[in-house]
Amino acid sequence: TDTEATTESDIIASSVTTEPVSPTDTEATTESDITSTSVTTETISPTDTEATTESDITASIVTIEAVSPTDTEATTESDITSTSVTTEAVLPTDTEATTESNVTATSFTTEPVFPTDTEATTESDITATSVTTEAVSSTDTEATTESDVTATSFTTQPVSPTDIEATTESNITSTSVTTETISPTDTEATTESDITATSVTTETISPTDTEAITESDITASIITTEAVSPTDTEPTTESDVTATSVTTEPVSPTDTEATTESDITASIVTTDAVSSTDTEATTESDITATSVTTEPVSPTDTEATTESDITATSVTTEPVSPTDTEATTESDITSTSVTTETISPTDTEATTESDITATSVTTETISPTDTEAITESDITASIVTTEEVSPTDTEAITESDITATSVTTEPVSQTDTEATTESDITATSVTTETVSPTDTEAITESDTTASIVTTEPVSPTDTEATIESDITSTSVTTEAVLLTDTEGTTESDITYTSVTTDALFPTDTEATTESDITATSVTTEPVTPTDTQATTESDITATSVTTEAVSPPDTEATTESDITATSFTTELVSQTDTEATTESDIIPTSVTTEPVTPTDTQATTESDITATSVTTEAVSPTDTEATTKSDITATSATTDTISPSDTEATTESDVTATSFTTDSVSPTDTEAATESDITASIVTTEAVSPTDTEATAESDVTATSVTTEPVSPTDTEATTESDITASIVTTDAVSSTDTEATTESDITTSIVTTEAVSPTDTEATT
Repeated sequence: TDTEATTESDIIASSVTTEPVSPTDTEATTESDITSTSVTTETISPTDTEATTESDITASIVTIEAVSPTDTEATTESDITSTSVTTEAVLPTDTEATTESNVTATSFTTEPVFPTDTEATTESDITATSVTTEAVSSTDTEATTESDVTATSFTTQPVSPTDIEATTESNITSTSVTTETISPTDTEATTESDITATSVTTETISPTDTEAITESDITASIITTEAVSPTDTEPTTESDVTATSVTTEPVSPTDTEATTESDITASIVTTDAVSSTDTEATTESDITATSVTTEPVSPTDTEATTESDITATSVTTEPVSPTDTEATTESDITSTSVTTETISPTDTEATTESDITATSVTTETISPTDTEAITESDITASIVTTEEVSPTDTEAITESDITATSVTTEPVSQTDTEATTESDITATSVTTETVSPTDTEAITESDTTASIVTTEPVSPTDTEATIESDITSTSVTTEAVLLTDTEGTTESDITYTSVTTDALFPTDTEATTESDITATSVTTEPVTPTDTQATTESDITATSVTTEAVSPPDTEATTESDITATSFTTELVSQTDTEATTESDIIPTSVTTEPVTPTDTQATTESDITATSVTTEAVSPTDTEATTKSDITATSATTDTISPSDTEATTESDVTATSFTTDSVSPTDTEAATESDITASIVTTEAVSPTDTEATAESDVTATSVTTEPVSPTDTEATTESDITASIVTTDAVSSTDTEATTESDITTSIVTTEAVSPTDTEATT
């Protein structure tokens, strides 16, 4: 009886196994983001029509058991991220439990949602490391809703049956932490709380979070918050607590909004549980940590980390994911051993309205033409050097929060007028090379994060391949956009770690436009001389990064894009691409995106691509909009070329992979993988059969070591608009009578095997 359980939730897992959704599930896992590593997605039963639709699933060694037969749309629109995590089934009477919550886990297992759950885990972001989330009791409605949970070696027990919205809108970050179950009478416990940890690893918040971590302060040091006791009413509320080696136990059954608005800082402290009558305890609390690693916020976060105070010592803040539009905006960032280089002389409002604080910091002079640089900003840094943005930048880095550790941002080239404007840049040992002199708005408003990634070219006939797609990779190499690209990489979020994106072919006009790219160890080379506004209003986070130049005819390449990279190399898009990479989110790790073929006009436009050691091969020559508006995340992934008759293959899809290989879609596919989010680690997506027209369109796919076999010849829109994330995953062919299988679904797995949907399924996994 669950309808839309886990809807719109962000789940990220490692060591995950997604078992088949039962036969009566119609849209289970719809629109959910699931990311996993070492995951096995079994076949969806024959009566499932649109299961896994539009869902983003990311897991590592995760086992998601089958949703019971009466669940309709279970796990819909949810983002799940975990590593060796076990999420047990939500009880039958839970309605919308864990809705809109952010949960991140490592070593976790998500068990099937009960039949009476409706919308359980909807719109929730779950991130955990060695975490076991037990089933939410039967009477819980919307428990853990809109909460951000981040843990390392932690066990979140089930929310009791009477809890409604427990942990709602809360930000939780811990290392070696065990959050026990919130008692049955708790409503909204830990709501809107700020948690910060030291020796903590905050993994990326999944893509569907719109305002995750907003206005929250999170700082922690090896902390365990114990349960608030039953008779306490608002204890610790709005209090300042500092802890080191702390254990937070579960909030008792009558606590509603416990820990609300409290500041907690401790040294070797143990906060006992607030009694059952506590309401709002620890909510909106400020927590500070030392030795913390905040990983990137997932791509669907629009205002994540907004107006938040973050303080760390020996901390590594990884890039915010590609869909964050105002992430880290007006935030306080403190770093040690950071080098922010000077903004160039033509910057007028660079770093405007930003808070920066430093100790033993060296802020180099802003060039002579900067009028309001660093205006109204608080800057705190230790051994920091901000290098100058090139002389023609007028508003570079305006209103952006930049956090780096041993980072070197090189100047944007002379013809850039608004490069890096209003962008959030976070880097560790990063080198952003100059955008070529003719780039005007290149990299504008895009998030780029990558780690040694190589995106291979989309074939020559693709016009809008990878448009509006989210691509995340590690070890990725983005090659230069060719000379004829005018708006390549415009408004795109790209995240790389040592990434190399090969050049899109000469006929691509808007490939990779408006994409989010984030990279680590990334090298963004200069955008060619014809780019007018390169790097404008983009969020760039990099560690040892080099962005290579977009070829000379690109006018707005990388415009309005957020780019976060660590030692990565973005090569130029081929000559005929005008808006390559436009409005796309690309995050790779060890990924190789090869150039889009010469006939692609808008390849990779508006797409989010995330990959780790991934190689996206060229889409065949007849693809016009392949990979358009898709989210692609991969780790060591190889996307083979889509066959020549594909026109919009992979369009608007989110693809995330880790060491994965997407084989070419057969020649008759027109919009395969369109608008889909694909995330994979070591994944191989085989060609969709020749009669598929829009296979994988608008889908989010995330995989680690995954092999997606071809969809049978009669599938027309298989995997369309779906988010698929897998690690070592094998998606068997959908039978020949499936027309729109996997459409609009976000699927993320690690070591996952999706077996073929039976022949009578018409819109399975749609």
